[in-house]
Amino acid sequence: MNLKRLILVLAVCTTLSAAAQRVRVSGGLGFSAYYGDLIDGTPIMQDIVPALNLSATYDLKMKLRARLGLAILGAKGDDRFNKRQDLKDRNLSFKSNIWETSLLAEYDFVSREEYFLVPYVVAGGGVFGFSPTTIDANGQKVKLWQWNTEGQGLAGNPAPYKRVGLNLSLGAGVRYELTDEISVGAEFIFRKLFTDYLDDVSGKYPDFLQTGINPDPNKYRLDLSYRGTELGKPFPGVSRPRGNPKGDDAFYSFQFTFSYRLTNWSIGGDLDFYGSSGYGRRRVRNPRYVL
Repeated sequence: MNLKRLILVLAVCTTLSAAAQRVRVSGGLGFSAYYGDLIDGTPIMQDIVPALNLSATYDLKMKLRARLGLAILGAKGDDRFNKRQDLKDRNLSFKSNIWETSLLAEYDFVSREEYFLVPYVVAGGGVFGFSPTTIDANGQKVKLWQWNTEGQGLAGNPAPYKRVGLNLSLGAGVRYELTDEISVGAEFIFRKLFTDYLDDVSGKYPDFLQTGINPDPNKYRLDLSYRGTELGKPFPGVSRPRGNPKGDDAFYSFQFTFSYRLTNWSIGGDLDFYGSSGYGRRRVRNPRYVL
């Protein structure tokens, strides 16, 4: 091989290795919290739960990618931390593990070819599952959904709620490109749900003491539905609202992220600066540019 051919081969290899690859794998670690009937105002430190996320992205354009994610999160709330006295008297609490699979679109506001610090937004949807539990007066862990605490399934009441549903996600983040392969960052994502029972609380207290209409002889259900009696507070009656059914629940997560671009594995070819397929012109990143 003569010198000209050797130079040509080295130039092609350099170009291929420098071309942006499409696949990136990421991990995130942080916390999650929820908005619902057991949160009076903004969630506080006592309401947050550790959260873990794993994802993979595929570059559609230089600044646009599709993202498939799997997350393990949580939600919890306790009337003890609410300010309103009627909520304190209700004395309800819950905790739930949440799993989520999501498909999101991720868009960078600036090109990673020119800037080290890249702000971005994410939007899309997912499927999630939950299982609200509590600790009863005897110190035993109870699956609340098994006890139909708002009369689900009884005559004249709605059916038991589903514990798997869909959500809509919207968030934003910032990513710092340490190298062409490695980046770190932080991300916030808010999830809008289509259920009001993430915390097992939505509308009214059940009338388990009604006579002649499928009465429920098990008082334990009412003990889980209203727990103010543990504080010496009398049951307010079925005419009093237990929660607010006008708005569905929601939860969010904040995580620190780590990403790695698979430079030796590309699906669908490489991307040039303009986001087209093939090997095009690549601008040299200016180290002075942060934003």
